[in-house]
Amino acid sequence: MLNYLSLGFNDVTANTTGVWFQSFIKGQQPQINTGPTGLQRLDYVVKSAEIYGIKLIINFVNNWGDYGGMAAYNTYYGTTKLGWYTGKTF
Repeated sequence: MLNYLSLGFNDVTANTTGVWFQSFIKGQQPQINTGPTGLQRLDYVVKSAEIYGIKLIINFVNNWGDYGGMAAYNTYYGTTKLGWYTGKTF
């Protein structure tokens, strides 16, 4: 059985016509994109893996600024990296 790592994240902090899964745009409520430029793409990957007997390990959070991740969450919610992991706000 094959195992693969798949990315389950792509957070944005500005409006875009590209692929994104969650948005954290200042002044707006966070949104989840379930459409064709969002999680429908991840659904396709999961379904394809199932068809071919491939198991996936999907990361839903990341620490890469290019994909939003912790920096986007911390900026939007006014937290820090330490606070994210410990539940403490500084």
